[in-house]
Amino acid sequence: MLTICAQKCHSVCQIQVIPHSANRTMCVLPQISEGQPLDFEIKNPPYLYITVDEGEIPENTFENVKPTQELWFIGKNITYIQPGAFKHLSILKSLAITNTTIQKLSKNTFTGLQNLQTLALNNNQIKMIENGAFLGLENLEQLILDDNKISRLNEKTFDGLKFLKGLFLNNNPIEYIHDFALQNVKDLTHLNISIVQGKNVSENALQLPRVFQLRVFYLTN
Repeated sequence: MLTICAQKCHSVCQIQVIPHSANRTMCVLPQISEGQPLDFEIKNPPYLYITVDEGEIPENTFENVKPTQELWFIGKNITYIQPGAFKHLSILKSLAITNTTIQKLSKNTFTGLQNLQTLALNNNQIKMIENGAFLGLENLEQLILDDNKISRLNEKTFDGLKFLKGLFLNNNPIEYIHDFALQNVKDLTHLNISIVQGKNVSENALQLPRVFQLRVFYLTN
């Protein structure tokens, strides 16, 4: 079943049935207005795909509509995720926010997503990750940050990721890694990372005995 919600997601979505397909809801809208949570006929779509022309993802966006399996945001002019945007999605398993102009992840951005297993934030413009940005993601297993503009990994960048197994940071101009930034991720087994060649990244930062698949890519200035 493919559900298409065009223009305003406050309106009732039109439903199109596709044989042998998982239930998918697609929402296309110019922006998500602050103080106006998404609201349409299907309250708990298993798979929700949202294309937004511009603006932010406001707090309480999913107060009324709560996808249960996968949520995917696409929009080149999405600029920011307000902390609390996803706090009503406690059973969501997978979240992807890609191809946006988001530059910063604030503390508690992903609060409420305690059962999330996969978070994909690739192909954005992320430069800064505040300490505590990933707090509350205690069951996250895969974090994908490929193709951003991240240059620093601080000691507490990945705080709260108790069970993270896969971390993907390819195609980021990383120049600094605190010695404990990655060592603090105790369950990490897979790491892909890019480092700017010639920068003073400590060898200790990549001494990760539990990681059995480590791929380091060196970028030229």
